[in-house]
Amino acid sequence: MNKRVLSKKVMISLLTISCVYLGGTSALPIAEAVMVDGQNVASGTKLNFPDNHTINKNLNDGAGIRLQPGENITINAEGNLNILGSGKKIDEGNYIAYVYAEANLDFTGKNIFFSGSTADGDHVDGILANGGTYGCTINFKNDYTKLTCTSTKTSTNVKEALKVISCLYAGVVNFDHAVDIYGSATNNGVTGILVQDKNSLFHAKDRVSIETVGGYQENGNYGMSVQAQGKAVFDGALSVKVSGDTGPNVGVMVSRGGELEINDNLTIKVSGKISKVGL
Repeated sequence: MNKRVLSKKVMISLLTISCVYLGGTSALPIAEAVMVDGQNVASGTKLNFPDNHTINKNLNDGAGIRLQPGENITINAEGNLNILGSGKKIDEGNYIAYVYAEANLDFTGKNIFFSGSTADGDHVDGILANGGTYGCTINFKNDYTKLTCTSTKTSTNVKEALKVISCLYAGVVNFDHAVDIYGSATNNGVTGILVQDKNSLFHAKDRVSIETVGGYQENGNYGMSVQAQGKAVFDGALSVKVSGDTGPNVGVMVSRGGELEINDNLTIKVSGKISKVGL
């Protein structure tokens, strides 16, 4: 019998295809190419976008930015850069931008705004760093970032809950400067920041604000969830605001070996008709 030895990159791809996480199945596309605004881009490229440019302006299916295993790219905003999500679920999920095993995505320049469709029944997650246990990194080195994600889809399945930022399977997200995070789900669960699994990390060097609205009785509303040996570090002030009348509301949850480090002021405000927990 002939023996075939799989390359590390292929093995990473197969592993990532089979991974299952809190947000659903991580289905990795077979085609291996950096994709930005629907176009294939060579790994190692630096893309410069002029002021007021919009990536995925037509809300096409698929993520505005995607990186496959081992690839790297830099997105530079010369002014304000908008990056949109279609809200339609495809194999990769509902993310505006996502990065897989051993890939690296850098954002540089000025101001970057993530948002997406608000049409009835649509669901727009923000960014996903899924390391596939090998690790991957998204670095925000730009001046300012804002993420606004919404879901009007009705679902009681926790795997389909809205997530603005997800760090999974050794995925790392770093912010050098200020970031505002907003998630709203009218008939679905919602989490502002999810950090899950060993070696997964969210690190912010400047101030962070998180606001989540809505939630659902079965899966709730979480400003931030750090679990299963994931870690979150905040060097600047952290503000968390959670509100909703359709399910439990939790400001910050740390569970199952998760680790949270806050080196500045912490403000948590939680409101709603049902259960309310700050930290």
